[in-house]
Amino acid sequence: MYSSFLSGKTSHKDVKHTGNWLLKLYYGYRPFMAFCCVSCEVLYIILFLFADEKSTSLLSACKGLLNQSPIIILVFISTLVGWAVKQVTNVIQMKTAADACVVYDLKRSK
Repeated sequence: MYSSFLSGKTSHKDVKHTGNWLLKLYYGYRPFMAFCCVSCEVLYIILFLFADEKSTSLLSACKGLLNQSPIIILVFISTLVGWAVKQVTNVIQMKTAADACVVYDLKRSK
């Protein structure tokens, strides 16, 4: 948010001038962004519901899910993909924001 302010953008979702195709897809196509956001929440709910009370291991919860019905496996895998895309998008956006802050500081120090 701070980097958006420094670069004169009205929102961190303004990605018109970015060269990153994933950010453009994520913020430019709202149904895709909604899929990724909902996938995160649904994945957390699925992992909570299928977690083993004896183990706190994420891998054991995932292995347990793979022994369920095909529809649960399909939902799990599709939400896992949406979750992964959202996490990658978050990292790209954080790097882009850090770069914008550095550029601002360099211009200001000259």
